Amino acid sequence: MHLGALIFETHGENELVPDNLDGEYWTDRNTTGTIVLSEKNEQLYTRFSDAQKNFR
Repeated sequence: MHLGALIFETHGENELVPDNLDGEYWTDRNTTGTIVLSEKNEQLYTRFSDAQKNFR
């Protein structure tokens, strides 16, 4: 187990439903990086297994 953190910034016209997310992460194992999430699916899933089927 290790500890870390992630900070996201939201971008777009609506803060509650952003167009994309940009973030930076770091861990106590001295790993760092950035992440950009720009694709989204409007479908809402309540189980991971259902969502996973849609993204294969």
